[in-house]
Amino acid sequence: MSNQSGATNGSFPSSETEDPLVTFALCHKHTREQCAALEKLADQLACGDIGNAICQTVADAAATTLNFFDVEARLHHDDEEKIFFPMLLALNIHIAEKAALRKLIEVLSDDHRVLGKVWGQLRSTLLTIAEGRPILAKINVALITTFVTLHQHHMNSEDTGIMPFARRHLDKAALDDLQRAIAVRRRDR
Repeated sequence: MSNQSGATNGSFPSSETEDPLVTFALCHKHTREQCAALEKLADQLACGDIGNAICQTVADAAATTLNFFDVEARLHHDDEEKIFFPMLLALNIHIAEKAALRKLIEVLSDDHRVLGKVWGQLRSTLLTIAEGRPILAKINVALITTFVTLHQHHMNSEDTGIMPFARRHLDKAALDDLQRAIAVRRRDR
């Protein structure tokens, strides 16, 4: 799969010289788009009893959202937890700044776990829809709202806390190291 930035493997750039912080921002953009698609899907399904009739458009939308959160969002969170966050915590910075960074990273890591649990609850319904099978129970709109709200809050915390911090403290060499480490991890997975 390829996208506007020349990325392969979801939104991850194919070039090891591309800016990983831009790539993270692109993943957040895609996450926002998929959250909007998920809300639209919930609205479509909540409008009535779809019983035996799941149209191809709805099934395709569910499959796209399912694939994004199963693959790209999971890889993005893994990249952060296994490479990006440890790189930030290894920086030689003022102790108070490091303590605030550690606290923010703990919150973001907890968010990843909560998002994973909520996604696990939504996944089976989306899989049923993507396969075009009838849904026997109503779609849980409140669960979708929770999932989307959690994602929005999480991404806002990263966009306003982690990313500006990283932009201030990571030089070109560190960004190149981050990019290479993520590319290698994804190649070897």
